[in-house]
Amino acid sequence: MSACRCRDKRRGGWLRVCDVGAALLLISCGGVPATGSASAARTDSKSPPSSSPSPSGTWQTYVDQQYGYSISYPPDFTFLARDSGLPGGLQFDRAVETKYANDYPPGQVEIYTYSMDANSLKAWITKHTGPAEAPESQAHYFTNTSNVTTTTLVGRPAISFDYSVTGFPAISHTTVFLQTSSRVFLIAWWSETPQYAATIQPVFQRMLASLRA
Repeated sequence: MSACRCRDKRRGGWLRVCDVGAALLLISCGGVPATGSASAARTDSKSPPSSSPSPSGTWQTYVDQQYGYSISYPPDFTFLARDSGLPGGLQFDRAVETKYANDYPPGQVEIYTYSMDANSLKAWITKHTGPAEAPESQAHYFTNTSNVTTTTLVGRPAISFDYSVTGFPAISHTTVFLQTSSRVFLIAWWSETPQYAATIQPVFQRMLASLRA
């Protein structure tokens, strides 16, 4: 990612839902909400947000005690955390401009934690990539991957790649690493328009630099 996401293989499943406070708002796909209840929501902006994040504002820090990470986010963003509700998924978090927190956003930053169920990161990506129509599709988080590159993040070996999912118009740009021997940490951003990419990508880069995990 959600939370805004379709259970359209945007990491397993077919329903697009958005967190609205403690409730779930169905968006476009229809059906029954995915499992998982809202577990955290932080909104630090006291006034209506501007059209784009202010790089000079005081950023807030979100600390996740359960999954052992912290990350900063802009003052006019909201950070939301909820249970993943996916096969192998532990938690799904997202940072979104506050003005889009109760609506479908044009883009956002996403963080997922997953159980590690392969013998390497590369094998994990391969295992969870495939068509939504396959019998084992509930385990397919990504339909297609591209631009796969080895890198490092928070001092650990990592893999960066782009991926698409069936039924979702945007390409997600993500990095994954082993947070522990049994847990995969994934952080990504996406935008549905080039115009909003100019807003969300710099936010993602600064958030990435602040990550501690």
